[in-house]
Amino acid sequence: MKCADLKHPQQPIGIAEDGVVRFKGNSIIEDLFQSRALDLNEIKRRVQTGDFPKEDYVQLTQLLGYSVSGWGDLSTSPPEMVTAADKEAERIRSGEGS
Repeated sequence: MKCADLKHPQQPIGIAEDGVVRFKGNSIIEDLFQSRALDLNEIKRRVQTGDFPKEDYVQLTQLLGYSVSGWGDLSTSPPEMVTAADKEAERIRSGEGS
């Protein structure tokens, strides 16, 4: 799956309060996850059975505020998007002290 094939853009990346380069999380999605109303295992199972599109799951993992490096390790993260996110993270890290 290539970036151009996805219906969702890559989510913004920045340095979080904990100093980690992360995708900007969505507070609603984070609350649903923390309250266990959002079951990632069930959602991933449903992606694998075709109930949900893979690109929606890719966006969901970004909206959870994954670290860029951790997100790149997910088997569902498209390699082309991982490369783009890694480049953006490196750009942000190198400009952090500016």
